[in-house]
Amino acid sequence: MVVDDTKLMRDVALAYLRRYGFLHCTAHADGREALAALAAASRPVDLILLDLNMPVMDGIEVLRHLAERAYDGQLALISGENARLLRTAETLARAHELNIIGVIEKPLTAAKFDALLTRLAPLRNPNELPATLPAAPAIPVSEAELLAAIAAGQIGIAVQPKINLRDRSVVGVEALARWHHPSRGMVSPVDFVPVAEAGKAAEPLFAAVLEQALASLVDWHRQGHRLQIAINISAPDLTRLHLPDQVAEATLRHGLVPEDILLEVTESRLIQDLAPALEVVTRLRLKGFGLSIDDFGTGYSSLEQLQRIPFDELKIDRRFVTGAASDASARAIMASSIRLARSLGIGTVAEGIETQADWDCALRLGCDVVQGYLIAAPMPPEKLPAWLSAWK
Repeated sequence: MVVDDTKLMRDVALAYLRRYGFLHCTAHADGREALAALAAASRPVDLILLDLNMPVMDGIEVLRHLAERAYDGQLALISGENARLLRTAETLARAHELNIIGVIEKPLTAAKFDALLTRLAPLRNPNELPATLPAAPAIPVSEAELLAAIAAGQIGIAVQPKINLRDRSVVGVEALARWHHPSRGMVSPVDFVPVAEAGKAAEPLFAAVLEQALASLVDWHRQGHRLQIAINISAPDLTRLHLPDQVAEATLRHGLVPEDILLEVTESRLIQDLAPALEVVTRLRLKGFGLSIDDFGTGYSSLEQLQRIPFDELKIDRRFVTGAASDASARAIMASSIRLARSLGIGTVAEGIETQADWDCALRLGCDVVQGYLIAAPMPPEKLPAWLSAWK
């Protein structure tokens, strides 16, 4: 569904969507008309492209009404307003708990649509492209289901490469948990990771990801690919005092060394249960494992965490990277983060590189490493060697 008060914009957006194979598209000139069509629709609406500045009912009002109606499809904002206003509208959509996949600044271009549509989750309508994607889960995930899935070996990993900006070499990958459900298809991490972190599944989930990440790393090393693998640590993991010994034992058992492993700690998670978290991360660092502060700038005490913990790497959150070339505020935050890291002797990673403009901006600002869909989407570990050859 395309909602824009300008006919030319509606026509352009519809043309791009049809180019991507969307078979059932509608276009509406204002928010009120779109909401009426949504209520009368005979099938679920998978994606809404929403303009902000419209007569009758503007896009900001539409966001509120979508939240009140519990709209559970995906949403993207398109607007000619300035980047700061777009960012604020995106934040508002997230506050409404809407599934927003991004924003596009007008004028619409093929590159902008390419970057946006790479973020689409699997679609609910079976006759919409891409047809090869499995359906999204129809019901909420329970802790019992997740524990059973882990025990049954349904949890796998996907890996996303990290590239040195200066020489374009592949310096490592990030391991991301994936659930391959036998009947539901691919279950999104958004649906099962919070379930794990809220209960008893956090530890077995981490163990499953760790084992597969290390086994994959061993395979790549055998093939001559000397890489480092990054593994995320959840909030409950930081309270488990035996975690450093667990990671060290698994690393030794696979014939690897601590320098092969980078553990990514989400910045905001360090605030809770400070004492055990500090013990865990400090012991990991003493054992030689690399530490990365993930989603930098999104928590409440980023600078304090940098002072407390000997991090090796600072990952700049994607909201300050994607589109930073045209968003002065995001670019300023990104630039200051890079300068801060450099002054502390810490490497920097820009995640969320989705366009050539994002790459060029990160390079111009002096970032060390980049990661994102412009380089590669997350892929099964067994496909990485072929990708590495193609990248060379």
